[in-house]
Amino acid sequence: MGNIIGNVGDVLALGILFGVTIFVHELGHYLEARWCGMVIDVFSIGFGPPLWKKKVGDTVYKIGVIPFGGYVALPQLDPAAMSTVQGKASEDEASTAAEDAVPVRELPPISPWKKILVSLAGAAGNVVLAVIMAWVIFFAPEAETDAAIPRLGYVVEESAAYAAGLRAGDSLLA
Repeated sequence: MGNIIGNVGDVLALGILFGVTIFVHELGHYLEARWCGMVIDVFSIGFGPPLWKKKVGDTVYKIGVIPFGGYVALPQLDPAAMSTVQGKASEDEASTAAEDAVPVRELPPISPWKKILVSLAGAAGNVVLAVIMAWVIFFAPEAETDAAIPRLGYVVEESAAYAAGLRAGDSLLA
């Protein structure tokens, strides 16, 4: 039973670490976009229908039901795709969907170097997280376990070691 609980704990710890990594990555994009003065529509951890969401100012913050990723919706990085999402009708549909179309926002232009910085900020956030975690692990006190003491796993009964008194589970001290 202890092995199963240990495995569940390992899976839970891995899931939490994965979630922290996603959060830090998306937070990097988010903070850089804010710093560059970009429009941020959504900051989401997870995909799919929201488990929780709250609108603060013009930004919607949410936690999605599928926890395998996240995103920051930045319409200035891909204005054509955002206008499609917002309901901009194509020329073929213009006559039939004119009354259903959502007005397209005019977004302030963003220089290419700011777009590049925002794109790289997620990976930079993960590098910073890795450095912090490395320092925490380096300076953490060592755990006191007997894992460093070598132990015999199996001793053949007809061997000289068995005749000398060595048994499975014995510790090797020298």
